This record gives sequence, C-alpha cells and structure tokens, in this order.
Amino acid sequence: MTLTAILIPLLACAATDTATIDLARLAATRHIDINARRGFTLLPETIAAPGSAAIPLPKGRPDISIEVTAESVGTTPGALVRHLAKPPAWGMTLTDAEGHRCTVSIRAAESDDDGFGTRQAIEATVEYAGETSAVKGNGSRAGIGSPERIRLERINGEWDMTFTSDKTFTLPPLPIPPTFTPDSLAISTEADRLTLRSVSITRRPDPAELATRWSDTTMLDRHIARSADPVEGYWSLYDFTLEQQLIRTGGDYRLAIVRDGDGYLIVYLGGARTAAAEWHPGMIKGQLRHTPFPGIYDLVWLDASFLPMSHQLKAVSTDGDNILTIDLPYQQSTFRLRKYPAPK
Repeated sequence: MTLTAILIPLLACAATDTATIDLARLAATRHIDINARRGFTLLPETIAAPGSAAIPLPKGRPDISIEVTAESVGTTPGALVRHLAKPPAWGMTLTDAEGHRCTVSIRAAESDDDGFGTRQAIEATVEYAGETSAVKGNGSRAGIGSPERIRLERINGEWDMTFTSDKTFTLPPLPIPPTFTPDSLAISTEADRLTLRSVSITRRPDPAELATRWSDTTMLDRHIARSADPVEGYWSLYDFTLEQQLIRTGGDYRLAIVRDGDGYLIVYLGGARTAAAEWHPGMIKGQLRHTPFPGIYDLVWLDASFLPMSHQLKAVSTDGDNILTIDLPYQQSTFRLRKYPAPK
C-alpha cells in the first residue's frame, strides 16, 4: 500500500459526533476475514453441493472485494484417478437487497481454436436473471484436493476476477450489471465436498460515517486557541523515511489533532496533491489512543479505500510534543508530523 493510498482523503458529508466514532470498530464492520486456523463461524469449513447458506456482506459503498480459497474433495478412490479427474466447478452466489441473484462459477474449459488447436483455459460462468454467459482466460484448474483461489471485485461498476491455482490468471471483465450491489454471499459448488481455507471480504465504508463537525474551521480555531493540551493543535507533514517499493507521499499535508473521548482525533485540513479534489477539511484521517507509556499512542490511520489501518501502528511524541513520529511496520516506513503555529 502506498502513502498516497494511505493519505488520500474522504468525500465531504454531513458532520458526525466524533466522540461516537471508533475507527477500529469501523474496520471490523467493513472487513470479514475467516480461515481454517482461526476457525469458521459465519461459514462451515466443509460445504456440500449445491452450496452453503448465505451470510450478510458488510454495508458501505458499492465497491467490494471478495476472496475465497478452497479445494474440491472428490469421492473417487485412488490418487491417480483423483489427479486425472476433472475438477468440479465452484464459486460464489451473490444476492442483492431486492433478491436478485448472481452466481459466478469457475470451471475447466478449452480455448477457442485459433488455427493451431486449443489450449487449456479457465471459464467463469455467470448466471443472472435467468441467463447464463461466460468469459474465458488462459490457464488451468488445480487437481482435486489442491487449493484454488477466486478473487472477485466490483470497482466503479465493473466486475473483475482473478483465479489462482499454480499461477494467478486475470479473466476479462465479467458480464454482471454495473448496478448490481450484493447484500449477501454463499459459496456454491458442484463438488461432493468443498473445503474452505480462507474467506476475506472488504467493502469501502460510506464517507458519511467519517465526516466531523471540524469542517467548521472557525470553531476548530477557537477550540485549539482555548486548549491547554500540548497534543492538540495544527500539524503538517515534516519528513519521512520510506520503502519506495511499498509507499510514497501524496502531498504536503496539514492536519489538526483534537481530543476525542479517551484519545485524539486526526483531522485533515489541506495540502493534498494526489486526488486533491477529493480532500475536504474536517474529514477524519486517524485516531490516537493512549497506551500505558507516556507519549506513545496506538494509531489507526485511514487509507484511500476509507478503511482504517491499525496493523501495530504506533505514534511517538517527542521534542516537547512538537514532533509526532508515525511507524508503519508493514510498509517498513516512518513519517513525521511537526506542530506549527495557529493560523492568523
């Protein structure tokens, strides 16, 4: 993830009482992650044909990413027969709030004959509104008992799929209506048994949940002018040490930090270069929460998809609370914020 992605802001919406916003909770409501090691609760680990019961999907913006890793388990004895057997189709059944259903299945196929014969191919079959259509891509299925992964994404109304067996293959855009917004998910299968390995679902939150009253900069100025808290104030991006393959900057950011419940709220004020039209003063950029150690905070930081990052993020206050160092361990990077005087 890039720092551009981390620092791209949110759309302006009606102001929200910031004391009621818990970004860590918001992350949990927008992301579902279950796997064999942690245990399956929403879905069973083993699914029989025709598929599982439906589970609700996170609420939020229409764009969504669903990734499922599973393996088909046949009943034909003998390792050689199992290896040569054609893997049964499996996939996902999505249903929207009006009850419209869309089933996307992956199956083995052959490419069209281009004059030099045919090759192994992967076919994604889409069943929607009583009609069935398909798209093909080069690649091959895994054998029965070997894991496969489907990643289905809706981005700006276009549905894309990548499929992984021994390699990862990207298929052409799927013929799913751009207005289709799923509300629930079931796993569909033609296999005698389908064993799930992991399921990951992510949906961008609605920006309305991330707006604050601090878009009124006059009120913000008055609040900070009266504050005796050394952390509250105006801050800007000072410097950074970045792993260039993982992260990059997106602007000279100006922020405000204000007390919020038992911690602090980080508010965007200005300075974006990347996607500057999407930045609006008063939107939430993050939260600081106290730890048992003075000057060290647990940090939640918003990324470009409106999803909070909280993977062991820390913020450390130094230089008399005038420098705030933010550590991004997963990106092997840090950046620093510097406090600056109140605008006149």
